[in-house]
Amino acid sequence: MPNSECSNETAPREDVFYFFRELTTAVVMLRSKMIFAYAGSVLATVAIFLWICFLGRSLPGSAASTSLSSSIQHVPMPQTLTHVLLAVVVVIAAARGVGAIFKRLNRPPVMGEVLAGILLGPSFFGLFAPASSSFLFPPQVAPHLAVISQIGVILYMFLVGPVLKSSLNRLRLESRTDPPKAMRQ
Repeated sequence: MPNSECSNETAPREDVFYFFRELTTAVVMLRSKMIFAYAGSVLATVAIFLWICFLGRSLPGSAASTSLSSSIQHVPMPQTLTHVLLAVVVVIAAARGVGAIFKRLNRPPVMGEVLAGILLGPSFFGLFAPASSSFLFPPQVAPHLAVISQIGVILYMFLVGPVLKSSLNRLRLESRTDPPKAMRQ
């Protein structure tokens, strides 16, 4: 009898150790898969970036073929302001439009907004419609758009900060007050 009792007492303990050993193995495998997926996405992004840079060298208005100072024409201020406002309207409309398409496809709208920025750039819009691209984004508008984009990024970071902090605080509160699932059942 004592032998059968000993084997019954050690069996659950061995099952628990087996469970934790299998669990740690699964976690390690999942982490390694995530690391490989992350590394693969980073390598793919770098490869696409290098491909776009390679294609951009052959464009007629690329930085490698002409210097910025020689391509800037002195344009009166009202025409520059008109071009800046037109460019901002086109960028916002394209970002919102492509973002809405991505939202309908159950994808994050920010992916569509980024894609709109890529499509409006010289590697796509400048390649397929160079005259329209040079009219919409003339060289004298680029510094103004750069300033506006930096202000937009700063404002976006100020908006994201409080939202992120409030969501983290909510998670902390829920973890303190919400009993574990095992205790609720």
